[in-house]
Amino acid sequence: MSTAQSDSSTSTLYTSIPPDLEKYAITRAEFFKQNPHFDALAIGAVVYHKKRLLLIQRSATDRGFPNFWEVPGGGCEETDETILHGVERELLEETGLKAKRFVKLVAQLDWKDMRPGRTDRWAKVNVEVEVEGIEKEGDLEVVLAPEEHQAFVWATEEFVEEKTKDGTSLGIFKPRLWVPT
Repeated sequence: MSTAQSDSSTSTLYTSIPPDLEKYAITRAEFFKQNPHFDALAIGAVVYHKKRLLLIQRSATDRGFPNFWEVPGGGCEETDETILHGVERELLEETGLKAKRFVKLVAQLDWKDMRPGRTDRWAKVNVEVEVEGIEKEGDLEVVLAPEEHQAFVWATEEFVEEKTKDGTSLGIFKPRLWVPT
């Protein structure tokens, strides 16, 4: 992953953070100090366009979760100025979309990694993000990094429910948390 950061001095993205996201305007290290029961931190950008949710599919050669559908995201890195900067970075790296505004916290998930030999207790912060170009009539241009992801879809609520019913894990949040804006 690239560690490129946005220039927050010229961005309006960080000038009005919604109250429910203020607790994520901290470094990764500070998050772990405040939450010592977690060993790992993942972040996700929940992007809606025309009441559809952007999902990206991991590559078939992904070591951990091949062909897994998810919202854009990844690990929060030590070089991320804050957790929210990490959300912005991952969104840009994985989709080419530029964050315009943080909307709200969608969910903070937590789980224990049950794979053999793993003991990590994970937290994942999913943040709804409005992206530049959202007002366009047509679909937004998504540019995937082919070594990481192989496909994307602007998913309807029905798509998400169908995939959930057939056992496909979407790695995002429970369908009851679906609230397209």
